[in-house]
Amino acid sequence: MHWLHDLQQRLAITRREALAILSVLALFFAGLLAEYVQKQNVPPVDRSLLLTDSLNLSDTPHVSDTLQPSIAQVGAPPSTPAAKEEPSGRGVNLNTASSTQLEALPGIGPSLADRIIRHRERRPFTSVEQLTGVRGIGPKTLDAVRPLVRVDEP
Repeated sequence: MHWLHDLQQRLAITRREALAILSVLALFFAGLLAEYVQKQNVPPVDRSLLLTDSLNLSDTPHVSDTLQPSIAQVGAPPSTPAAKEEPSGRGVNLNTASSTQLEALPGIGPSLADRIIRHRERRPFTSVEQLTGVRGIGPKTLDAVRPLVRVDEP
């Protein structure tokens, strides 16, 4: 605490003022740390995609044989309830899908689903790529939903 006394002498402040300044600085750095952690926004790991959980090395004579299916599972697109609701199994039809089915797609929330429905009411979709005509859907979102949607006649 000798450094605090030196700081008081140099700045000509009281002990309480020095402690107040240190408290404000501590809160400032705590806020910076909290902001940094929030910006990281790392999603939780889906344990079903971990290779260590899917490999059982004691039962498998060849590790490389077991590794191949696990890598294919990791690269596979996630299954969604909307994709399973379609009887044909080919994905969600953009021209007839309900708001709930559209919201089940990755990157599509309630407002974006409403925009898709309003867009198709004005002009039905003739290709999946026309989704980029909806405000809020860019190339990344299109790439994420492309394997999960289809376009049939309205």
